[in-house]
Amino acid sequence: MPKIFITNKSGQPQKFLCHGFNNNKDLTVPAHSKSTLQAPDHQNSGAIIAVHDGHEGEQAEITFNGFGGNDFIDISNIVGAGGNITIQQQGDARTRKGDPLFMQNLRRAWGKASPGTKNDLRG
Repeated sequence: MPKIFITNKSGQPQKFLCHGFNNNKDLTVPAHSKSTLQAPDHQNSGAIIAVHDGHEGEQAEITFNGFGGNDFIDISNIVGAGGNITIQQQGDARTRKGDPLFMQNLRRAWGKASPGTKNDLRG
């Protein structure tokens, strides 16, 4: 049975919406902790979505036993971003997607942006 490991590296609890996994029940992972979800053996697709300040942020998309019996993973920033999310197949760092320093890099770039650029981005 496939497993999904969710690790929260932050110093605060992190809420995740679970679609297609965990009986579609939300999951909150305590600070500096890991949770494990079981996925069914048959073909299954779903998403694990990080929630920041009540808003959906980054989404990990997972398909087990998809086309040709293969597993597929991807990352999306669906409604902005509020944290760092990565996904990889267990034990194979070459499959990692996402940036573990995404928010730190974003904040650094924002700090260097001109007032005009910041106004343009605010819309």
